[in-house]
Amino acid sequence: MTVNAIPIVTLLPFTPVCLNSSSFKLSGGKPVGGTYSGNGVSSNQFSPTTAGVGTHIIVYSYTDSKGCSDTAQKPIKVLPTPSVTFSAPADLCVNAANLTLNSGSPAGGVYSGPGVSAGVFNPSIAGTGTHWLKYKYSNSNGCSDSAKAQIKVNPLPVVVITSIPNQCLNSSSISLQANISSGIYSGPGVAGSMFNPSAAGVGIHSIVYSFTNGITGCASSDTTTVRVDTVPTVSLSSLDSICLNSPTITFSNGSPTGGVYAGTGVSASNFSPLTAGVGVHQIKYIFSDVRKCTDSANTTIEVLPIPQANFTSTKSCFGDSTLFTDLSISVNQILSWSWKIGNTSFSAIQKPSFLFSLPGTYSVNFEVQDSKGCKDDTVQTVLVDTLPIAAFSLNDNCLGDSTLFTNNSQQGSNAFTGWKWKFGDGDSSSLQ
Repeated sequence: MTVNAIPIVTLLPFTPVCLNSSSFKLSGGKPVGGTYSGNGVSSNQFSPTTAGVGTHIIVYSYTDSKGCSDTAQKPIKVLPTPSVTFSAPADLCVNAANLTLNSGSPAGGVYSGPGVSAGVFNPSIAGTGTHWLKYKYSNSNGCSDSAKAQIKVNPLPVVVITSIPNQCLNSSSISLQANISSGIYSGPGVAGSMFNPSAAGVGIHSIVYSFTNGITGCASSDTTTVRVDTVPTVSLSSLDSICLNSPTITFSNGSPTGGVYAGTGVSASNFSPLTAGVGVHQIKYIFSDVRKCTDSANTTIEVLPIPQANFTSTKSCFGDSTLFTDLSISVNQILSWSWKIGNTSFSAIQKPSFLFSLPGTYSVNFEVQDSKGCKDDTVQTVLVDTLPIAAFSLNDNCLGDSTLFTNNSQQGSNAFTGWKWKFGDGDSSSLQ
């Protein structure tokens, strides 16, 4: 019988491992080719998680070619790993201040992830969106674990304020506009959503529109500028009263020159008193400067009523004076009268009489002027009749006979209406 020696089997010591270490292939046993066994061992692989925390004996068994075997064993220590938690930080806006991370437990670990540097999270570097952050902690045994948490970086609302055209100091308040509602406008001359140029004053002003998203709490703003220009100094000097029948006048009393006149009876720069009518009328002068800023000035002009010239005249026979009677009417006192008959003029007479030099039809012009200086005239024709020529004939008669008188008179411009005879005996007759 042959007695063979048993193989010499050795096993190198094992380095402690952490509980959460990955499974690994066991080694260090000699001669090679043997098998490992023990708690947590499977197919020569050791699983710290399966074995659990503690010291475990790993046995290395080897059998040589003659069937002789032996074993060696060494302990392996599974170290506990820390229990790490990481609470998710609150959502941030992309323009928020840097956030110092401190929700990882136990304290003293290391944070990593987009936008993270030295335990500080920078939302602007991370950018908008949902990001995974990692917290890793190592205990005194050198074992570590980590936890992840999400942080959401919200975008800022896109705010666009509508540009404001240049305004004049005396422009009406305008409504401010933006691409989204419910924000707040601020700046000189701003009240609510209205901009008042006169309240802002002359100059270039910044108008800010700020909006906060009610869900994310993220705020943004936009700014525009508006220029408020001065308005021209416009004046309009007073206007004298004018009579209703005066000719059209051209205004030139507005300053600066180059403006536009408006009002009843006004066309371009011309004023027609007849079109405007009797009364006091508002005249406006409007001027715009090179920046299209406009101002105006007002005055009044009074259109005075005119007297109504009228007269009557007595029927005249040649050689008789014609009496003229003024029948004019006026709301104001008539102060002067002017008559013109042919080439003869006379005035300041209300009831003149005039002796025409020849019979005929005459044109008589009569003008009156009232206390306001307004005039009116009228033209009438006056007929001065020619005189009839009285003539008669008689027959020669003897005493005792009747004498026949024959009317041989010649008519003037009018037909005969009667005759009257006078005889020397003091008797008279109107017989024909």
